[in-house]
Amino acid sequence: MNIEVHKTLQAIPAENTVYYVRQALKSENQSASYTQPTKYVYGAEYANCVNVDPKNLTNFNAGSWKSGGGYNNNPGLNYSYTLNGGSPMTFKTEGKGLIIVFKANSSGMGSIDVTINGKTTKVNGNKQYTWGGPDAELGYYQETSGELNVSISGSGSFTICGIGLVK
Repeated sequence: MNIEVHKTLQAIPAENTVYYVRQALKSENQSASYTQPTKYVYGAEYANCVNVDPKNLTNFNAGSWKSGGGYNNNPGLNYSYTLNGGSPMTFKTEGKGLIIVFKANSSGMGSIDVTINGKTTKVNGNKQYTWGGPDAELGYYQETSGELNVSISGSGSFTICGIGLVK
């Protein structure tokens, strides 16, 4: 292939990308602010979810969970708790529910029971097509905000990388 033709073929995708960006910047519908819609196609149950470190919540007791520094220096997952026995982690908070972020792998991971207000959800750390990175599951959800009495116990090798509080 001729060198000039090869250079031209390389330039075409770059020129197309630059053209697209220029056209997007000229958009007549451009707006300086964004307002969150009031109607949703799939729902907005978790739109007000925030990451909380349970040690900062009411009546926190780590139980047999060992505190750690987070997941791979990720600023959003800046704490962790690893199961180290049979005593549950307990705390109280206000909200609609919890999302548990945890290390998942295709084998060798444990499971936890997330009990909130007497209702228990099992979260299993063994997930197909995972390799030790974070995964997330809904631990509990209720329609209205209220007090959440939380107890998290488990078995095997299980690490919580984050807890999302649904406000």
